[in-house]
Amino acid sequence: MKRRIVAGIMILAMFASLGFMPTGEVSAATPLASAKIPARYQKGYKIYRAIDISAHQDYISVNQFKQMKARGITHVIMRSSYTRLASFTLKTDKRFKSNINNAYKAGMKIGIYHYSQALTPTEAKKEAAYTLKQIRPYRSKITLPVAFDFEFGKRFNSNYARKKGRTYMTGVVTTYCEAIRKAGFKPMVYASASVLNRYVDRGKLQAKYPIWVAHYTRNGKATDYSGSIYMWQYTSSGRLKTTSGKNIISGRVDMNYIFVKSSGKAAAKKTTAKTTGYKVRTTGNVFKRSGPAKTYKKVGVLKKGTTVTVLQTKNGWGRIGKGVWFSLKYAKRI
Repeated sequence: MKRRIVAGIMILAMFASLGFMPTGEVSAATPLASAKIPARYQKGYKIYRAIDISAHQDYISVNQFKQMKARGITHVIMRSSYTRLASFTLKTDKRFKSNINNAYKAGMKIGIYHYSQALTPTEAKKEAAYTLKQIRPYRSKITLPVAFDFEFGKRFNSNYARKKGRTYMTGVVTTYCEAIRKAGFKPMVYASASVLNRYVDRGKLQAKYPIWVAHYTRNGKATDYSGSIYMWQYTSSGRLKTTSGKNIISGRVDMNYIFVKSSGKAAAKKTTAKTTGYKVRTTGNVFKRSGPAKTYKKVGVLKKGTTVTVLQTKNGWGRIGKGVWFSLKYAKRI
């Protein structure tokens, strides 16, 4: 996601050899401030502007995030961790802690991604565990999905994916996502349009998870990717500037649209079904409170090992009865 190009022609040739770039995509070097919204999302959807960031953007201050928000960028997906290209070594993004704290203070909506190089379900499970280790302390700050960045690199490449087949690679993705879901976060899949079309069972994935597709079109043309989309990354060469034309951050940044179906009876029912009625087991003694925050009155204690059903979630807290909430930081989904 964050690999930068040296020369446009060379990168096009490289992506073509990897099978990464779908028909109609152009070099990531093509600068775009915006892109045309696909017709199917122009009605019945709320559309949000988002960026995704990592240590490649270096340190971003609270004020810089506020400047982005003033320019209409209200959502941010940040890299918590990554797997190295040449070996299965898991690393924390060195700017993750400052990014998540500063974005939260600026009032941004926050999501997460892990850059994967998993070759097997076992490795994907290890990546999920590592991701969760990084993000659990910030559960209350994360309101957007946690994405599995399924992307070709050095160790994991198109030849390997082609050899193993769609069913196997779909299993790798699913293993990561289900581990994230089990921990109480919402999983999401990031991949290019060509990867989704050629190397996995996209129908199976989009039936279970939001899809974040990377598809760089010519001159900001609307993507023609036909699968369902929650997020569309339309360029990796965005520039963020203030109203006076000054750079908010130096360098280029990935730009995205988020498509959220407008609220309605059908949408409300669907949301309720997804976010309520799952069981958790407490991992320690935890206070029950009358509302979803520490400022609410204590109304009892849940002992370690207690199994309860979460009926509603809000800001990292779970409701288990009328006026009875507890912090999901001290619980594990079962």
